[in-house]
Amino acid sequence: MTILTGVLGLIWGSFLNVVAYRVPREESLIFPPSHCPNCDHRLGPLDLVPVVSFLMMKGRCRYCREKISWQYPLIETITGIGFALIWSFMQPSNGAEIALVVLNWLFYSFLIVIFLVDYKEMIIPDEFNLGIGILAIIKMIVSQSYWTELLGFAVCGLLILLIVVLTNGMGMGDAKMFAVLGLWFGFKNGLFVLFFSIIVGAILSVFLLAAKVKTRKDRIPFGPFISLAAIFGIFFADPIMNWYFQWFNL
Repeated sequence: MTILTGVLGLIWGSFLNVVAYRVPREESLIFPPSHCPNCDHRLGPLDLVPVVSFLMMKGRCRYCREKISWQYPLIETITGIGFALIWSFMQPSNGAEIALVVLNWLFYSFLIVIFLVDYKEMIIPDEFNLGIGILAIIKMIVSQSYWTELLGFAVCGLLILLIVVLTNGMGMGDAKMFAVLGLWFGFKNGLFVLFFSIIVGAILSVFLLAAKVKTRKDRIPFGPFISLAAIFGIFFADPIMNWYFQWFNL
């Protein structure tokens, strides 16, 4: 079953590439059908097989021979691996647990597209934060857990809003994202994701500056760091925070 979920993730990852490209441009996700962005030729079934088509065509459009970005097979692969890991990690055995797996798949999907869009466009569309918020509410209903999630929503959102107002070091999209992540993870795990994203952001920002990918004058989007921390949190927030609170007898 894990392999099947991985294949499902590969297929879904192809759609996430479309979402990441079209939503910031306010284009329809359905029309026009998939086409080469260079020559506009409509892509056929053989052009759309996740990862395989890219390898068979040696990373070039079959019609105009323009290079295809490595982003496409990379996102397909990352989505496939993520879907398989989430299924294997959660090991669902009943309908409610399967529903939670699906919610985590969708949550993971939003994190991927937020990473891509904020990195490229320096914006976190409200549609993505709203989507995570809706998923979080459904998760609360399925899990029948409410108060820690609502507290996480308030605390995480207000902390980043305070940083935005006082330092202008982040954007409102970041504040909204932290608020809905607090709603998804709850108070304890939401704080973990918040602080872990700051650590990841600091380390990777230094790396980007050292590698001269970015300069000190460039704005570095924070959404990708939040997404990485949240993906890490899916698997490790619970055990790490449980250990932390037990260690300090909190």
